Amino acid sequence: MLCDAFPALANSSPGNIQEPALPDLRHLIVVDNIGVRDHFEREIQIAKPAVDFREVMLWREDTEERRQVEHIAAGLDMHDIINLQFTSGTTGLPKAASLTHYNLLNNALSIGRCMHFTPSDILCNLAAWTHGSCIVYASEVYDPSAIVDAITQERCTALHGVPTHLLGVLAAAQKRREEGKVVDTSCLRYV
Repeated sequence: MLCDAFPALANSSPGNIQEPALPDLRHLIVVDNIGVRDHFEREIQIAKPAVDFREVMLWREDTEERRQVEHIAAGLDMHDIINLQFTSGTTGLPKAASLTHYNLLNNALSIGRCMHFTPSDILCNLAAWTHGSCIVYASEVYDPSAIVDAITQERCTALHGVPTHLLGVLAAAQKRREEGKVVDTSCLRYV
């Protein structure tokens, strides 16, 4: 999608993106949420400057990759945009919200403090990273039934969401109960 919108990306190299419309963009790290390795590898080949997130996470201290990470980190600023999160909000029309390193980290710290997170907690959210808690990703996109599955199977102790999302999760749990299924949410401490 990015290569279609910004053709210069197709000719850029990792770490050296040269797109005039995005002058500060230098790195593109892609997370595999496709689930089919061959399909993901084909997709990442289309976006030549993209780096598979697994390559970023695996390195030894004495390698070129480590030196590259240090070089990249030195050029980062806490107010750099790290995420374009597409949200439909209340309008139903998706739009990009620009989030910075500072936004995400402070949000996670604040939420974790308010919810008294510890390393023994299990949560479906970013705030877990800042407090050493376990993170559970219930599904690739919002799916109330998958969230109920995650809570009951993974024994989640906390759940985040906007009211509309939480109402959907409650409805999915209630539907199961009405069908005579046991939905044990006693593990939840915070919602």
